[in-house]
Amino acid sequence: MFLALSLTATLPGAPTTPAQLGTSISLRSNEEGRLVLIRGAQTSGVETYKSKSGLTHLRFRLTSGGASYAAIAYENQWTPALRRALEAGRVDAAGVWETFQGAPSFTLKYVVAPLSTATTTAARNLLRIRDAFVPEGSVQKITRAQNVTFTFLVGSEIYQGVMYAGSWNSAALDLLLSGRVTLYGHWETFEGRPSFVTTRVTP
Repeated sequence: MFLALSLTATLPGAPTTPAQLGTSISLRSNEEGRLVLIRGAQTSGVETYKSKSGLTHLRFRLTSGGASYAAIAYENQWTPALRRALEAGRVDAAGVWETFQGAPSFTLKYVVAPLSTATTTAARNLLRIRDAFVPEGSVQKITRAQNVTFTFLVGSEIYQGVMYAGSWNSAALDLLLSGRVTLYGHWETFEGRPSFVTTRVTP
């Protein structure tokens, strides 16, 4: 169980409010007044895990001020977009400090700017991979998040690709299944592996 943790000068973050962040955040009664914003936090080891009650939470490491801490985003408070922001490696994170197993732990409530800037950053760095071969059996749809993952070959090299929910349709899926395509997108980390985040597929 998490217990309330008194904020001290040793823990990073400046006090903030949902109004100051310009968003609506669901806070429990014991979290009121304890929300902090950590700017430029480094994130790593992002992964999902199931609790004993069957809920899927997101856990990761958060590093700020030279110290690393355990961090968590509960099932009803994370989305695929938030996960991608964490996997990018650096965020402005809003949340509350608690204790877990006797150590400080950060409960993530909201990620600031990177979520809104990711699209424009990706657009500026859009890459094209021509003549990519996609083995038909490698194309899979992750039901919960509605992401599509696949592998593709360029020459003899094998890479991982992903199309996030909202960026693919049945026509794009048919093209992937056709076997040989041109991919447009950018590189980032997905489920701990370098992946080509594909935003468009053409013959």
